Parts: sequence; structure tokens; C-alpha cells
Amino acid sequence: MSRLPPALLYLTIYNPTLKPTGPVADDDEDAEEQAHILFYTSRERAVSRDKMLRQVGLAKALINFSEMFVSDDACDNVHSQSRRMFMVSPEPGFWIHACIELAKTPRPLPPSKGKSKDKGKTKAKETDKGRNGEAQIVYDYHDGSVHDLALRAQILRGYEEFKLIHGSFTSILNTLGQQALELQLERFFTVWAWRWDIYEDSDFGKYLGVPLHPLRKSIGSLLEDFILDNTSLKDCAPFILSYPHLVPSTSYTANPPSHVLPSYLRSRLRPAPAPPAPTTPSELSPASPKAGADIFVNGMNATREAMEATGQAFVAIGASMDVRKWGWPGYLTFSKGATRRVGLQELPSPGAQKEEKVPADATSEATPDGGATDAAKSEAELQGEVDRESLHEAISSDGIGPQGGDPDEELAPTPHAIEAAVNADGPQQEEGELPEEEEHNPSPPGSPSTPVVRPPNFTAPPSPSSSQGTLPVPAPPPSFRSLYLHFAPPDDSIATAPRPVLYIAKDQLALAFLEPTPALSEEDTSALHQASSAFLANVQGLIDHEEASKAEATVAVTAAKILQPKDKYAITTGKETAITSAEFSSRAEHLFNGSQLISEGDAIEVFSRTQGPQHWHIARREAGGAVYLEVSRKETSLSDVENELAGIVRRFRDSQ
Repeated sequence: MSRLPPALLYLTIYNPTLKPTGPVADDDEDAEEQAHILFYTSRERAVSRDKMLRQVGLAKALINFSEMFVSDDACDNVHSQSRRMFMVSPEPGFWIHACIELAKTPRPLPPSKGKSKDKGKTKAKETDKGRNGEAQIVYDYHDGSVHDLALRAQILRGYEEFKLIHGSFTSILNTLGQQALELQLERFFTVWAWRWDIYEDSDFGKYLGVPLHPLRKSIGSLLEDFILDNTSLKDCAPFILSYPHLVPSTSYTANPPSHVLPSYLRSRLRPAPAPPAPTTPSELSPASPKAGADIFVNGMNATREAMEATGQAFVAIGASMDVRKWGWPGYLTFSKGATRRVGLQELPSPGAQKEEKVPADATSEATPDGGATDAAKSEAELQGEVDRESLHEAISSDGIGPQGGDPDEELAPTPHAIEAAVNADGPQQEEGELPEEEEHNPSPPGSPSTPVVRPPNFTAPPSPSSSQGTLPVPAPPPSFRSLYLHFAPPDDSIATAPRPVLYIAKDQLALAFLEPTPALSEEDTSALHQASSAFLANVQGLIDHEEASKAEATVAVTAAKILQPKDKYAITTGKETAITSAEFSSRAEHLFNGSQLISEGDAIEVFSRTQGPQHWHIARREAGGAVYLEVSRKETSLSDVENELAGIVRRFRDSQ
């Protein structure tokens, strides 16, 4: 059955030294305990106050109990069969407490064997049933699905990101107060907690830090030359981001402002999408759209929009019609040869109506000489005699005026409507002659008397000053994008202060640095922006040249070598950065265990080998960092692994 990944149960941030800010009732014994909680969120959405206080009280009790034995190292995690509890203190007095549910797999239910005579078995079955009588699902929990080092690093990374954006807990509490701190914690950690993917973030490469670029040496030399040419960036810790790698400068490596700054800035810069590969007609699959399919889709969309607009127009017309007049003759006439509605005083007699209903074919047969028919004559007579008062009433009641107006209110007919309806009062056109406006858009032949309604011209007349021309608006000078982030000095990690970070992005590269002090003038900023843009173009050219050279040097390899799994390695430099192999990714708990042994214990080198697939995992301590290796090749001996590890270390030292 499917395996469910580890998930967060609840997360809380508290400070046991805080006191209630408002008046406290005498019978409220938990007011002081509740004042300690600054932030709380749970998967259960709605949690009672008692349950929240019990969860926080358990974490306090575990910490206080452990401090009775070791005052310098308090309890930071508790393991159970299905959960992990973590207590992390990023600042003095503040605690972040998280409860994680381990990965679990539903156990298949045993098949029912019918009724049993044993009473004990019957009782056991009843205990396995829920409230609704359905059998409860039993889960098998996987203790190795999460590691303490990875979870602790992820929690601290979330805290560092909060401190980078808002400042430290202590600085906010001292400057803005407890209410402001609670509000900022609520805004940040509510989103962060439920965006936290414990399984994806447990990658060993993410735990080590931001990976350095393979061409860091050549790109770093260009960066140092650029800093020498622009001396204002000397103490601004500039660095280059080339997704997903980092190229730090010497000043950044010596004193990094924040080890989460590159990852945070990288999250704001979306990688450019890869261009689609060109396809030939032979590569088109039967399921792929044919040529002209996009035109068909566009045509369908246009038709749908036109139908929606027509439907809205009919709704508007129906809303403005007077239902009491639907029974009038000629009020609702939608036939092809329907005549125009006229006033009640000019309605023809029933006999005349019968004459009008004669088919056109029969009339034409009766007059083979091509003369005018009786129906046409009666229609011409009706056109010549139009009651203006009735026409005015019809226009005002039909809603030709503004939509949504009062139907009883008199509205002045538009000039186009009067001109179209009272053609008989004006000079008559000769036979075969069309007005100037109708020469290009003739009316349909089936309805010669239908007036043409044209939309009004809303174009404003040109102003006298517009004919003289307007002065061109000068383009703003090029400038950097900026972010106001919080940084702390090296000797005091709590005293954070805001400082702008300037950056410029071009394609998949970005150059970022702290704003120089004092601030540059507008001319100097524009010159630095142009120099930075040219510098990024040179860096991109260097990367493209190296990739082209590598592609030319690629030799043909056998299929067996392609299918053979490649070794993965990672080298840490001690500055939250790592040098990794291409596409390094591993969630093996052996690497986390080896990292814990060489960092906290006296071990220098740790070798481990799995039983299922026989993989080797090595962790080795080096000066200023560590080396990690994962070998997935079959039939690899310990000496082969040792030689591979020595070769990686030698190549790393030669590249420095």
C-alpha cells in the first residue's frame, strides 16, 4: 500500500519569561501559562486552550527535567513510536517546539474468517472498531524516515529566514512590543509551517548548504577584478547566483552576512524556462495538435465570446421591454419580412393585413411585368406615415436610452434612430441609389426597410495643444532592484538592523551585494548598473564557452558505462556552502549518522554499507570541513571506496 510521508502535527513558539500584558482574572489559573505562547498552529485547525497548554507544558517539563542533570545541554528531541518532538532555542529565552509524525504505511486488514466461538477473539475485534463500527486502519511507522540533524537544520533555517526578513525575536520584542512580535510570527510561520515539506527538505545536499559553482575559480577571478574596478563594493560582500549555484567573493567568504541570503534571493528569482526543442514534421505524433489547430481554437474562443456578448445583449433588451405590449400586433416580429413597428394610429385594417400575408412568389407571379406589388405599396404607405409621438413613446419604453433607466421617464430619441425611422420626411433616394454611408455596408436584401443602427463615436475631439505635439518623457535611469533585509554584526547575532540589498538579474545570472555606505549618487549608481550588466554578460559568455568545450571533448561511451550508477560526493567548506557532484541528491540516513559522528564525536572517518542494495556511505573529517561519498556500484570493495575517496580529496585540493 502507499506510504504516507512525514508531516507536521503542530508548531509553537514560546518564551517562559513573558508575563501577561493585561489584567488577569483571579480565577484564571492558566493566564500566565498562556502568556508564554507567542505563536501556535496545528494540523487539527481548531485546538482547545487546554490541549495547547498541555502540549507546551510537556515541552517545558522535558527541558526543565533534562537541565537538572546537564545544565549546558538541555533536551532537544524526544523519540516515540509514531512521533518526534523537537525543542530548539534560537535565542536566549525563546523556544521553537515542533511535533512531527513519522512516515507511515497502512497495514492491510486481515480477511474476515466468519463468526468465532472464542469470546476473547470477539472482544479483540470489537476493540479494533471505531465509533461507527468500522475497522480502524493500523499503520506501520518508519523510524528512519526523518533524522534529527535534518529536522533541526530545517527549523533553524526557518528561523534564520524570519530573522533575515523581520529581525530577531529579541529586537522586535524590545523595539515594537509583544503584540507586534506575535503578529509577525503569525504572518510568517503560518505560511512557512504548512509549506514545509519535510521529505523534500530532508535531502542531504540541502542540509549541507548552497552548492558552489563548478567554475567558481574562473568566475571568482572575474568577480574579484570587477570589485577592484568598482571600489565601492569592497566591503559589500558581493556574490553571484547562477541557479542553483553560488559564486562568493572573498569578502563574502570571510564574513557572510547571512547564510540563508543566497537561498532566499534565489527563491525570488525564478529560473528562466528552457526553450522548446525544434520539431520536424516527421516528429509530430498523432496526439500532437495539427497545423492550424491554434487558429481553430482561437476561432472557437472568438465565437464563444460573441455568443456570450449576444446573450448579454438579449438579456438587457428583455429586461427593458414592456411585457404588457407583447400582445400588440407588430410589437414582437422576428420574421424575415417583418415590417417595422409603427404607432397604433397607423395600424392597417385586418383586410390590409391579409393582403400583406400573401407570399412574395405569388405576388411576383401575379405581376410578371415587374411592377410594385400591393404588399410593397402598403409597406411604402406605412413608411410614409409615421406618428412621431408614438415613435417617441416606443423609443422611451423599449429602453433604447441608457440601460436600467426608469421606463416611465421620457427619453429623447437619438438622432440616428429618428433619422432611420423617419426616412420618408427627408428627400427620397432614387431607385438604385444608396446613401453614402450604405455604399460599403448595404442592408440585407430580405429587409430593405430595416434601419441601420450604428454605435456612437466616443472619440474625443483633439485638443488644440495635442496638434502641437507633446514633449517626450525622459526614461528613468537604470537602477538596481532592492530588498530591505535585517543583518546582525558578527559579535552579536541578536542585534539585527535593516540594510538594503541591491541586485541585478540577467537571464539565469544575478549579482547581489549590500548597499554601499555611504550611499552612491544617482550618476554613480547608473554607471555601476551598466558595469554590472556588462560583467554578467562576460560571465555568461564564459559559462557558454566552457559548456561548448565540454560538449566537444565528450567521447563515445559504452551502454554499460551509461547504465552504471555514478558515485555521488559532497565537500563542505564550513561556511554553509558545499561542493557537490552533478545533481547530487541523497536521503540516506547513513550520511546523516556519519555527519553526526564526525562532528560531535571523536571519529575521523565513518564507513557504512547497506544490505539491500550494497551501497557504501563514507563520511570523513577534513581541515575546515568534511567529505561525504556515496558509492552505488556493485561488487565494490573497501579498498576501491578508499581509493575513490582519496582521489576526490586530491582533486579538490588541486582546484583550490
